[in-house]
Amino acid sequence: MGLTAHDMSDMGRLARLSLNPKGTSRAEIYLAVASLYRLQDNDLSDRERALMNDILRRLTNDVEITIRRALAERLADDAKAPHGLVLILAHDMIEVARPLLLRCASLTDADLLSLIAACGVAHHEAIASRSDIGEAVIDALARLGNQSVHAAMTRNASARVAETKTVPTSDMPPARKPSTDGAQKLIDKLSAAGELKAGFLLRVLHQGQTDLFDLGLAKLVNLPVPELRSRFYRGGPRAVALACRGVGIDRCVFNTVFNLSRQAHNMHATLTFADLAEVDKVFATLPKTSALSELSGPTFN
Repeated sequence: MGLTAHDMSDMGRLARLSLNPKGTSRAEIYLAVASLYRLQDNDLSDRERALMNDILRRLTNDVEITIRRALAERLADDAKAPHGLVLILAHDMIEVARPLLLRCASLTDADLLSLIAACGVAHHEAIASRSDIGEAVIDALARLGNQSVHAAMTRNASARVAETKTVPTSDMPPARKPSTDGAQKLIDKLSAAGELKAGFLLRVLHQGQTDLFDLGLAKLVNLPVPELRSRFYRGGPRAVALACRGVGIDRCVFNTVFNLSRQAHNMHATLTFADLAEVDKVFATLPKTSALSELSGPTFN
C-alpha cells in the first residue's frame, strides 16, 4: 500500500516547495520530508521513495550542517530508520555521516563497500572504527593502503579485545609487535574467551603482525606453531586454502591472506590459473572439518 491521498498531496506540495520555497525555509522542507519518510517508509512505493530521495538530495547543500547532523544522530540508533534516508546521510560530509558509519545497524556490508568506493579517507576511517565490520569490508579498507585507515582498524581490533571480560587491557593487540610470550598469552586468552576468530587473524595480518597471525592460526587448527608454519608456508596455495577454509576465512579474501602472509616472509606470492582452480576446489568441495583434517594429517605434502 502506498501513501494516502492526503499524504501524496503533502509530498507533492513539498516537492513543489523544494523547487520554489515561497517563504518556507529549505530546512523546514527538508525536515518535513525526512519526517514523512520515517513515518511512512514501510508504506512507500518505489516511485514515492525515489521522489523523497530526490527532494532530500536536492536540498542537502542548502540545509545547515547542524540540522543534517542532528537528524543523522537520531537515525544512528533507530533500528527502524529508513534505509534510503540513512544512505543519503551516510554519503553526506563526514561531520553528518560519522554517527551512522559508526553505529547504524541498517548499513550492510554491501552499503559499506559502496561507501568505501564513493567516499574519501574520513569516511574510510569511520568505517574502520565501526564494530563488527565483515571480512570483505576489512579487505577493502586494507587495499586502500592508507596509514590512518590502518591505524583506525588497529585501534578497533584492540578495543574489541578490551571488551572481552576475560582479557585484560594490558594484553590488547598493540600497534607494535608484542613479545613472543605476550603474544602467546594474548592468543591463549582470546581462545579461552571464544574471541579467537577469523576476523582477528585478518586484522593482525593486515597490521603486519605475522607472529600473532601464525600463533592464532596454529591455535585454531590445533597444530604446534613450528608445524603450522612449515605446512602453511611450504605447502603452497592449497595449504593456505585448507587453513582458510578450516578456520572460516572466506574465499573472497584468500588472495589477500596468501599475498600478505608470503610478503611478510619475502616469499614468492604469484598465483597461477592452476593454483586458483585448486583453491576454488578446496572452498567449493571441502567441509571445514575435512580441510582441517587434511592440513594437520600425517600425509600432508
